[in-house]
Amino acid sequence: MPVAPEPPSPEPTSFPGLAVLLVEDNAVLRGMMGRSLESLGCSVVLAADASEAIRVLEGGAACHLLLSDIRMPGAMDGVALAEWVAERHPRIAILLVTGFTHTANIRFPTLAKPFGLDHLIEAMNKVLGPRTTPRD
Repeated sequence: MPVAPEPPSPEPTSFPGLAVLLVEDNAVLRGMMGRSLESLGCSVVLAADASEAIRVLEGGAACHLLLSDIRMPGAMDGVALAEWVAERHPRIAILLVTGFTHTANIRFPTLAKPFGLDHLIEAMNKVLGPRTTPRD
């Protein structure tokens, strides 16, 4: 008797143990997004701008995913931060978020604001890829 193939496993809807560096200059959004990520099981470190995010990473904090706004004050925006992270920490997955529609020249995955938790989960699954445990 033939055995039916197993259906593909559904995409994860929680991310226990995933270390996320969340970079958002708007304190209200940073707090809301941080709580949403924590509700998904993530360990979240918050940063208000790119220079703070770099200090966190240079300090040796664990990070599996950089989730950063694109437009931020300071010398470095989210795209420049993503380039810095990609060059120095290539194992860190990168997802950028923006309230602007002009993202055609950005080589990193982007998520348009405003977004719901389901869209965030979908975008995180895409950038993290198949996994059984968080990236080392």
